[in-house]
Amino acid sequence: MPQLINFQGRIAANGVNFNGIGQFKFALVNGDGAATFWSNDGTGVGGAEPVAAVPIPVSQGLYSILLGDATLTNMSPISPMIFTNSDVRLRVWFNDGTNGFEQLTPDQRIAAVGYAMMAANVQDGVVTSAKIAPGAVTGAKLAANAVTAANIVAGSVGAAQLATNAAADNLRASGGLILSDQANATNLLTAGYLRIGQVTTDVDGWELVGNPTPTRRSYHTAVWTGSEMIVWGGDSITSRSFVVNTGARLNPVTGTWVMRQPGPGAK
Repeated sequence: MPQLINFQGRIAANGVNFNGIGQFKFALVNGDGAATFWSNDGTGVGGAEPVAAVPIPVSQGLYSILLGDATLTNMSPISPMIFTNSDVRLRVWFNDGTNGFEQLTPDQRIAAVGYAMMAANVQDGVVTSAKIAPGAVTGAKLAANAVTAANIVAGSVGAAQLATNAAADNLRASGGLILSDQANATNLLTAGYLRIGQVTTDVDGWELVGNPTPTRRSYHTAVWTGSEMIVWGGDSITSRSFVVNTGARLNPVTGTWVMRQPGPGAK
């Protein structure tokens, strides 16, 4: 983004509005004018007049210039770092072609525009959590995928930072399964999850749901349809060399299984 400041002014020579090509020099100085942050040709120091001038057309005393536009004669770019200073002022010199250069007074203080340039070039790490008001950054203000795991410090997001059911809602939308330490977790049930079973970790076993139940198996396929869980195939628990070609559908609402007929043999 170009670092430009649009400046408009009015100039008169001997009390008469000037017309024609005027010669101007510009500098950005501090509050007392003793230090130069920038000058149009880069030669100004200590608040002194730069060497080269910028020719600008003036009509009825009015002129306009984009300070920092390097496409203009004798105009150098403006660094946004200048506006890390709290008081920056524009100093102007003018020559009507007859009376020589004269410094115009007073220096004009730069307000919002220059500091907006600085905001567009904020360095990494400058904005910390201490500088952000609570609630200032919401999901609606973040672009999709703007925050990834790489942007989150380990341990920075815990239960206290998550809205009620926030994690459950996202998992449910993707068809995920959740193991909870509560037999009837109200927040999960409210979020739309269905209780399909219970495991007791201290005895490493599962609570059977429904009767009859499918034969015990491993390495089977299980699919959640949104309303039922379908189990099919796998290896028999009693004989790993025996491949099961049966399956069943579980309705977690009623807690019942519907057995399916054996499938065709291997081909």
